[in-house]
Amino acid sequence: MGFSWKNHTKSGLLLAMSLLVFGCGGGGGASAPAASTNAISGKTSLNGAGLAGVTVNIAGPTSSVVTTDADGNFAGTAVANGSYTITPSLTGYSFSPSNQVVTVADGSVTVPQFTATATSTSFTVSGRVTLSGAGLAGVTVTLAGAGNGSTTSDAGGNYSFPGVPNGNCTITPALAGHTFSPFNRAITVANGNVTVPDFAASAIATTFTISGRVTLNGTGLAGVLVTISGAGAGSLTTDATGNFSFSGVQNGNYTITPSVTGYTFVPGNRAVTVNGASLTGQDFVGVPTQGSIIIDFG
Repeated sequence: MGFSWKNHTKSGLLLAMSLLVFGCGGGGGASAPAASTNAISGKTSLNGAGLAGVTVNIAGPTSSVVTTDADGNFAGTAVANGSYTITPSLTGYSFSPSNQVVTVADGSVTVPQFTATATSTSFTVSGRVTLSGAGLAGVTVTLAGAGNGSTTSDAGGNYSFPGVPNGNCTITPALAGHTFSPFNRAITVANGNVTVPDFAASAIATTFTISGRVTLNGTGLAGVLVTISGAGAGSLTTDATGNFSFSGVQNGNYTITPSVTGYTFVPGNRAVTVNGASLTGQDFVGVPTQGSIIIDFG
């Protein structure tokens, strides 16, 4: 068989092409790129302090939406290389700059700080009043200063004043039969809502008076023993004009009963309830009882 240069050249070309393909990984398949560990982080602030609750949109090859923490910080992780536009937003606020463009290139990026400015002209002041750790309802809470008004705490002890302008204010709670710690609180509204620390209430012992008169034919009857029983107990004697008065009586249910030899009374007793106020007019009318008549002839 004779040598063919043409066939030899063709075989060489095929071998060279095969080596080129295998050299480029043609036989093994392409491997997946490693997961990115890059991050985009930054901060939003208001009057020099971190602003929480800001929604930050990170738009780019791997977009995400994050929210600033209590210190105003945010971070988007697992970010691929590329160009990103960072945009913060929060109702009632504008930001400077409104957005920023950064480029990720095999490394994490820290975005220059965003500065917030309040766009609202009035804000909400809110808080809570407690008694032994539980919310206390029915407390009158007064706002005075840059804003003025009053409201009443709800079943959970919460209160709120909307529409308060910037400035200094004083918050004062009040409820009969209670004291509060502290007595009031001074707060400053500065381009943002204010949550007032809790007021702690303490109940104070409040006492009242139950009074009335015992009469006979319209005239005061002296010397009648009047007793009180129920939530508290005691007794006293009517004065020269038939009047009686029990002082230092606390809230509760009581029964008032008059008695003296030779008389019955209408009514025989009175059931009364003391609930945050003194009671007057608890009157009785004496009726002489019939008995034997003794004649002394001396």
